[in-house]
Amino acid sequence: MFHNKVIIPFHKENEAAQLRANGRSTNHYGFRTVLPEQHSEFYNSLPFVVLGVSDNNGDMWSTVVTAIPGEQLMSATSTSVVIEGNDKLAAAGDPVLEGTKEGQAIGLLGLEMHTRRRNRLNGVAHLTTQGNIQISAPLLSFGNCPQYITERTWRFFEPSQRHPPVITSGTQLSNTQIQLISSATTFFVSSGHPETGVDASHRGGPPGFVHVTDRQTLLFPDFPGNRQLKTIGNILATSKLGLCFCDFSNGTVLHITGNAEILWCDSPSGQDKRDVLLVTATPDSPSFPAEMNWVAVRLKKVILREHALSVQWTPKIFRNHLTIVQVDLEADSIKSFYLKGSAALQQPLPGQYLPLAIPDLKHDSSHTPPLERTYSISGFSTEQNTYRISIKLQERGVVSSWFHYTAQPGVTLCCGEPQGNFVLGHSSGVKVLVSGGIGITPLLPMLKAAVLQHVGVVWIHSSPTIVALPRCLHKEACEVLSAYATQASTSGLGLIVHQLTNFSREEQTDAYTHCPGEDVGIGRLTPERVNQYLEPLGLDTQTADVYLCGPSGFMSTMKTAFENFASVHSEAFGPSA
Repeated sequence: MFHNKVIIPFHKENEAAQLRANGRSTNHYGFRTVLPEQHSEFYNSLPFVVLGVSDNNGDMWSTVVTAIPGEQLMSATSTSVVIEGNDKLAAAGDPVLEGTKEGQAIGLLGLEMHTRRRNRLNGVAHLTTQGNIQISAPLLSFGNCPQYITERTWRFFEPSQRHPPVITSGTQLSNTQIQLISSATTFFVSSGHPETGVDASHRGGPPGFVHVTDRQTLLFPDFPGNRQLKTIGNILATSKLGLCFCDFSNGTVLHITGNAEILWCDSPSGQDKRDVLLVTATPDSPSFPAEMNWVAVRLKKVILREHALSVQWTPKIFRNHLTIVQVDLEADSIKSFYLKGSAALQQPLPGQYLPLAIPDLKHDSSHTPPLERTYSISGFSTEQNTYRISIKLQERGVVSSWFHYTAQPGVTLCCGEPQGNFVLGHSSGVKVLVSGGIGITPLLPMLKAAVLQHVGVVWIHSSPTIVALPRCLHKEACEVLSAYATQASTSGLGLIVHQLTNFSREEQTDAYTHCPGEDVGIGRLTPERVNQYLEPLGLDTQTADVYLCGPSGFMSTMKTAFENFASVHSEAFGPSA
């Protein structure tokens, strides 16, 4: 059992895992010791939350806690979260709720499945006089990336559908439990370390991505993530892992605790052990690239709580059919795809993303379900009835590789309606739009919408090099900004219209052609450089609306740069941790 006086972002095993997998350690930006207001509001709105703790033996457990229908589950402030409205019927037999002790480390994951919003919180548990769990300082609050989250809508079960959960336990998996694991597209995981506390997170993939190799062993791939590798580092340090699988249709929860081992793809022994385990894996399990690390879990105890949760989730439905009609090369690793609808398409809000079902990539007879991904909508045309999505090729990314090397005009995809809460607001304040790399995609529609609102605009885009700059998207932004600057100067309204394009490296910058009125910077875009650029503009930090989007490292830096602004909205790009 961990008791924390101080919580740090990464311990030495985290950093060792980062060096081995990424070639470098990850910066510490983006970790906060308090909850920002938007995180507090987010937690207060959730009908369920994921918790992780260790028991008296040091074994890890993970669980899903759901609200009493009609009541608020959590009460969050900048310094604490109290779980006070959890459904007591659903709590019966829960190894986390019944096992949490005063002063022990606890991890929390807040996840909104119908929008894919997510945040994580590590802290210390205190038991209130009412018997509720309060999570308070020392705190570590940070974001979690949305990829591999299967979108689902939710509803509370009707009272007539609720019954006390049927609880069974053992040391190996039954056939029913194996089926639950094999069909899962999401599970929740908890791990811990004395220096970083307990961490709760999620893992996701296509059905069957968790392989059951025997009744006491699980195997799952470590998909490319946001490079923090907190779970992997914790496994290296303690080997302890807690897993939680849910049947989202009926509220059944399967808790597993055990010991985990990393099977590194750069290790011959790791590859050999992985291959041996895969031989006995669940039939019809999907295959993944060989250059991927895997996690093997040896089960110690299993607890099944049938029909325990008060909330039911249903998968998103892909009703629309879209055909690729045009492909533009934006940069060496970025392409834009124009998708035309067979029926009138719903107009997205500026900043929303498009859920897509990608066809079977194996081209065999195994009938593998389509892979689901979401991509920001970088453009929409009512006249052409098209969405545009812009996709960066990801290292070891199965779907992004398919788009870049296989997808071509004439291919048809299925999609849902545009989704997401990262959208442009309607206030009259100056809109500050800051993007890094492929993060330009949701901000370009925001830019066009801001122009229609007749408000001031500050546009900042950072690219590693000229070669990496999304050419068509950047040109489009320049044209909008140039026309708007001309309009603003002649209108007499005194609107702020500024554009900064920044290149982290100086390579080939002498070949760059400036857009009219564009400022160009060279070097890493630090908080100090951002403030130097903004200071002459005289922005009101209380009324300006800031929108940030880009890779996790860039986002962490920019959040520091804009920490004095009252209204900051953000969306990080990248897979899950």
